[in-house]
Amino acid sequence: MTLRIGRLAEVTGETVKTLRYWTALGLLEAERGENGYRYYREDTTQRTAFIRSAQAFGFTLSEIHDILALRASGVLPCEHVRTRLESHLATVRARIVELEALEGDLEERLTW
Repeated sequence: MTLRIGRLAEVTGETVKTLRYWTALGLLEAERGENGYRYYREDTTQRTAFIRSAQAFGFTLSEIHDILALRASGVLPCEHVRTRLESHLATVRARIVELEALEGDLEERLTW
């Protein structure tokens, strides 16, 4: 079964514009019908959810593309993803330290 882009947007909660963009980047695959419409396989809904989830964890679309390419080549990207998650975690922890310092500075200014 295939889905037209409007239906895929409806099912996934993404905008048609986002789906077109992800398709142009190669994150999603679509076939063009004779009528010019894009048709997506039904399993594209899971891929769309993965992309959104990966973004929520701080992955860029380029990194997501790399992960999907590894998976498509038959390689389980587990170690690759783990390394990137560790890097993102380190970045988040550093940002938390910066924000806590900012919080302290702001509290000091308010009591001054």
